[in-house]
Amino acid sequence: MHTAPFNSNRWVFSGGLEVIYRHEVGTFTQRDGEVGVNVNYYTGGELVVSVSTDGKEWLDIARTAAAGPKTFRLPKDIFPAKRVFVRLMGASAANAAGNSAPGSFQIDSYVYRAVLDGNTPDVSGATQYVEVRRSSPSVEVELDDLSTLGSASSGTVRIAVSSRRAQVGQIVARLRAEPTAGTAEEFATTGTAALGKRAVLAVPYLLRSCGDIRFAISVSRLLGTREEPLYEAVLQTYLSPYLASDYGHSLTPVPDGELWWCESTYKVPPDRLPPPQHFGASLSDLKAIRGQGAIVLAAARREREHAQLVFRPTADPGPVQVRISRLIGPGGRVIPSETVELREVAYVFVSQPTDRTGMTGEWPDPLPPLKGPWVPRTGRNNVLWLTVTVPETAASGLYAGTLTLEAARWKREIALQLRVWDFALPKRTALRSGFGISPHNIARYHNINNPDDLARVWDLYMEAFRKRRLAPYNPMALAPYQVAIEGTRWTGGSRASEASASGQYCLRIVDDSPTADVLAAYAKPISVVPGERYLLRWKCRTEQPDQPYMVTVGHLSAVRSWMPGRNNDIVRTGSTQWTEEQADISAAIPSDAAFVQIVLRPTVWTEKGENTGTAWFDDVQLVVLDTGANLIEDGDFESPIRLSVRLDFQEFDKAARRYLDGMGFNAFTISVYGLPGGRHPNFDHGSFFGFRAGTPEYDALMTDYGRKLVQHLRENGWLEKAYVYWYDEPEEADYPFVREGSERLKRYFPGLKRMMTEQFEESLYGYVDLWCPISPLYNQDKASARQELGEEVWWYVCTGPKEPYCTLFIDKPAIELRMWLWQTWQRRIQGVLIWETTWWTSPQQFPGDHVQNPWEDPMAYVADAAGVWGNGDGRFFYPPNRDPNGDRETPHLVGPVDSIRWEMLGEGVEDWEYFHLLEQLVRRAEAQGRRDAVL
Repeated sequence: MHTAPFNSNRWVFSGGLEVIYRHEVGTFTQRDGEVGVNVNYYTGGELVVSVSTDGKEWLDIARTAAAGPKTFRLPKDIFPAKRVFVRLMGASAANAAGNSAPGSFQIDSYVYRAVLDGNTPDVSGATQYVEVRRSSPSVEVELDDLSTLGSASSGTVRIAVSSRRAQVGQIVARLRAEPTAGTAEEFATTGTAALGKRAVLAVPYLLRSCGDIRFAISVSRLLGTREEPLYEAVLQTYLSPYLASDYGHSLTPVPDGELWWCESTYKVPPDRLPPPQHFGASLSDLKAIRGQGAIVLAAARREREHAQLVFRPTADPGPVQVRISRLIGPGGRVIPSETVELREVAYVFVSQPTDRTGMTGEWPDPLPPLKGPWVPRTGRNNVLWLTVTVPETAASGLYAGTLTLEAARWKREIALQLRVWDFALPKRTALRSGFGISPHNIARYHNINNPDDLARVWDLYMEAFRKRRLAPYNPMALAPYQVAIEGTRWTGGSRASEASASGQYCLRIVDDSPTADVLAAYAKPISVVPGERYLLRWKCRTEQPDQPYMVTVGHLSAVRSWMPGRNNDIVRTGSTQWTEEQADISAAIPSDAAFVQIVLRPTVWTEKGENTGTAWFDDVQLVVLDTGANLIEDGDFESPIRLSVRLDFQEFDKAARRYLDGMGFNAFTISVYGLPGGRHPNFDHGSFFGFRAGTPEYDALMTDYGRKLVQHLRENGWLEKAYVYWYDEPEEADYPFVREGSERLKRYFPGLKRMMTEQFEESLYGYVDLWCPISPLYNQDKASARQELGEEVWWYVCTGPKEPYCTLFIDKPAIELRMWLWQTWQRRIQGVLIWETTWWTSPQQFPGDHVQNPWEDPMAYVADAAGVWGNGDGRFFYPPNRDPNGDRETPHLVGPVDSIRWEMLGEGVEDWEYFHLLEQLVRRAEAQGRRDAVL
């Protein structure tokens, strides 16, 4: 009950107005509970939260007078309880003036969580609001049970009718479904309403339509050939496309249940009933076609084609052996059985739908390989995913084979037909793409600690991309090119001749950025022997008196990897005059260290880098105390400087020849060092090996670096495939900074494409070579204009958009991602991008060693804050380790588990190839002078 008004999606509170919720779950006893609310609007007053077990005696448990989310734990002494009442009340002098008044505060979210006794089933529900448009004093009508109206395509609505005055007699209850798109359907049941008796009319329904549906519920008195309306109500709801039942093809049943199949563009719910469909087919029709079905596929050469086999056992069949025969075609030609891949369709439970298109429940997505016998579960749909890869040498025509299922009590052979078209898809696609992938997440979830093992598994992930004609961001991620500078012993800072401690020069380090860590470092790791004695000496003066500064001794392993958490940070207080300092670093050297690295900072390091200041260093030495040897060269900064950049492409080139040349990836991000970064207003203008942007050293090094990198890529034929993804989704306040960085990229790296995930904005024209807007912000006219100037256009989807756009989420129709590629062709867009494929956990919401298990939780959580992105966002693969928190030891040296959405992307690219081939044929025909109507 409530006295507070409800406006759109929120309760409006002021003095004395209240809302009371009653929480009761059948016969289950509640043992604990909490309430969560969100105060979305606040100008004054207090929210008072009270609880009760009888709705009469109330206990105040919390008061709040602020906007934002709130959570209140219920007191232990009210439990155990069969039912719990929660009252939200406004304590304020202000009075609301109706539903449209803002009130003192508003609540737009209410959540109640409770711990229940006993074994509880998995259930879900929703609140539905019915508008009563007609009632009659002669009868009382109650909507006894709306069943799954609005959440399932079939069910039974129960309407209770009681006669208040005289005998009403024969009545009819109707349920009419009026979809926004589609044909109206009506279902009815008759009964008798007698005085003093409660009649319950059950109206079963089975819907064809999905989407927005208006349900009209009515009760009428039957008076011969006419009717007297007694009751009318309407309910507006949305039925998820997941519940559609207008697809599928029947196969011969087996003693333990029904068999059927469907195309790959559907997601089969676990409880969806088998076809033939319930609509428009007589029993004799259904019996006539039983057993005549076959799984039928059609594909071009080099194409992958999919189908789904569905088995719904009514009794436990035990393990089922699954075998595929070879496919025999024209003239006895053979497509081997090895070209057919069998995978299971696994389900993940969606507890929080991404948007209204989704719904709570099990959704199919992972496609784990079928290893050994198939073990179907009784009373639900079990799905096998078949994938045929047509060999490039296959002759055109019709091929036939069988898929055999064999259980302990039965055996069934299902016909499998494949028509091979008389053309082939190109070996390599012209569509460009970029998909993120994390080597770190792969190593973490696969339990890989060995670089060679990671390289083998990485190669299997790259194969998963190649088979779908898609490109990862950087297939050479495990083999980056190496950058070093020559001609100086120190990186960072600048040589200065003003008032050195000794000789002509010293090293000046200027940190004028409140967001960056500015330093200078000895370029070469210094070999040390743990247990020996070492003394670090230096001279320093600072810009300000009593200015703290830091000298860091970093420790490296035998393979020269930095050892986290092992730094020896030496903080000293400076002076405007030169002071000589020293530190014995012997005891701080770890027993497993092999090298040290010396780092000089003009301020004390912090995570944010907010400290600023200038310091000068001179006569830096690392002395072996037993021998007196100095291990640092040019610590007095007197040696002449002849700076140059050295690039080592040895490992990069091996990987690039495999992935760019061998697998044919036609796009990749190339890492470029020394670029600016940050967000408004905290920009960092960049540095290269410690030399800040704007210094002569920075300019000389970046020029040399860019020339060598671009030349190498061009000589190997990789420059046209490369792009620099250096800034992501800038805001308007970032545009001046983006222009600065883009201009610098063009100056130092001419020929490298500058990619920007942003819509077409005039203030960025001339600074972007590859545009990549999010799909809702794509503008066709602007895109065409930029393409005419030689610029490239991609687009992307991520956590946005939601419906009605094509999206990437698990709880969406399978065909959406395939349609996204149709739209890509239609709009002449040259590439597609998705930010990540292995976003299996969020460091913010799963900190420490505990990680999210994507097999159990499909939600993608925000990276650096609380919140969610949507089910499956950034996650197209599943790790083969289904228990990443329990199994931390077993190395999983296999490839990824693919998903239905990943296969739909591949299908979409193949459709794009069809469009591309057709266009080529049309142009060829037009060039030959043909003007057929079909063209």
